[in-house]
Amino acid sequence: MANVFKGDVWVIDTAAATVISTDELYFQAIRWVSTGAAAGHRVVLEDADGNVVWETYSTGANYVEESQVPLHMHGLVVPTLASGVLYLYHLLKP
Repeated sequence: MANVFKGDVWVIDTAAATVISTDELYFQAIRWVSTGAAAGHRVVLEDADGNVVWETYSTGANYVEESQVPLHMHGLVVPTLASGVLYLYHLLKP
């Protein structure tokens, strides 16, 4: 699978230090699903300026975490995705 940045849900399975988007973004939820996680695996989301806007660590295998908190950010970078897939759900009307 490859990163998909279209539609209402962005799917990220590969981390990179490059800026994915420089747009003003609104997400209604973030979900991380990792069947291959081990305790301490980490995910980090940053804005285009390098500020951490969301970060989490897994507690073990078959880890799933979901944040249902609206997130507004300018640009997006996912520099760390230790395992699994990250789903970013766009807010339909900011």
